[in-house]
Amino acid sequence: MFAFDEHGKMTGSSPQFYLLRTANSVDARFHVALPDDVANRLQQIATGPRMRPSQWADEYAGYLSLLASVKTLKSIRSGQLYNFPIAMRSIENTVAIDKHNADLLNYGLQEWLPDVAAGVPISAAIADNRAVSICASAIASETAHSAGVETLPEYRGNGFALLAVTAWAEQVRSKRAVPFYATTFDNIASQRLANSLGLDLIGSEFTVY
Repeated sequence: MFAFDEHGKMTGSSPQFYLLRTANSVDARFHVALPDDVANRLQQIATGPRMRPSQWADEYAGYLSLLASVKTLKSIRSGQLYNFPIAMRSIENTVAIDKHNADLLNYGLQEWLPDVAAGVPISAAIADNRAVSICASAIASETAHSAGVETLPEYRGNGFALLAVTAWAEQVRSKRAVPFYATTFDNIASQRLANSLGLDLIGSEFTVY
């Protein structure tokens, strides 16, 4: 979901450092602007012997210390990454949002209107003649999309996010791309949604911009 040059280095607005850990592999990627010695040291930490969970904070501190020595850090994100199963439940009370029905967002979800204008896949759960939960491609390439989700506070806990995310995943698949769902370790509600959707846990991400 990031841009790469011919050497596998991330370019453009991609993060400075991206780490994906799965049950069987470690994939570390670096921005082309990072000095090679810093990237090599980050690679050594990422692929070195894994410490005990109680020491993982020290590992992350090592990444941040190296990155901060050459760049001003803007943001950090860490959490689980999920894949969608092929068989999803039926979709009801949802619509794909585009410029023709974007007014459905005018009741609390207006911040997503620029995404409508950009033409990214967006699905919404509808109740009371308006969009009450929305799922859109927060990050997207030709082959992979990552979900961004928001539900109006007064409609939370009623399954609307589940409907919106399910519809979005099918919308992404219709474009012959792979849908992913990413969350953070402290977002328990988002993790519960992933479990309710029956998503498959791929691994954990650590991203530094």
